[in-house]
Amino acid sequence: MSRLENVELAGLRLGMNINQVINILPKIETMPLGEFGDLLATFMPSHDQPNDSSFAHIYQIHIQFMLEQAVEIQVDYIDTLHQWENSVDKFSSHLAKAQGFPDEWQYKEAPEYLNKTHQDEHIRIEIETKFLKSSNDRSWASSIVYKVSLTAYKKMEEVYIQHRQIVQARNEKKKLEEEKLKKNFKF
Repeated sequence: MSRLENVELAGLRLGMNINQVINILPKIETMPLGEFGDLLATFMPSHDQPNDSSFAHIYQIHIQFMLEQAVEIQVDYIDTLHQWENSVDKFSSHLAKAQGFPDEWQYKEAPEYLNKTHQDEHIRIEIETKFLKSSNDRSWASSIVYKVSLTAYKKMEEVYIQHRQIVQARNEKKKLEEEKLKKNFKF
């Protein structure tokens, strides 16, 4: 069992199905991803539920479903009140304490953001910090967005392998059928 299995972001957990998510986020929008029934669901609290204070610090939520289960949850937290003082360290400590896993992170740096990762053998949680760009005047706002991604990466790898095998088998079958047709129609 994964140490991160019970991590919840905005009331959402990995492994939930779309109906469980709709019970929490009734106005979530979904769109199909590819040919295998995978879904991407998106929710923007300021647009979809503007008067719900339980989403006060959430900018947006994205959920990817594979085999009818949530395999990736991304929640963008916005620090408009500066309660984490624009510090990824304070935010990550708060998140680890609230979710009950060790505050042990690995840093990854890039010029435009600071990124922290916590991973076990099945699940990865990653925090990426970015400045919020205002849509009104296109200037940089003074708030940082903490993009938190919770990913069942091992399950995603397994599903991608299954998808690839299905596509390969289909392509091989099609190729054999085409070769058979060519043989039958030779003059």
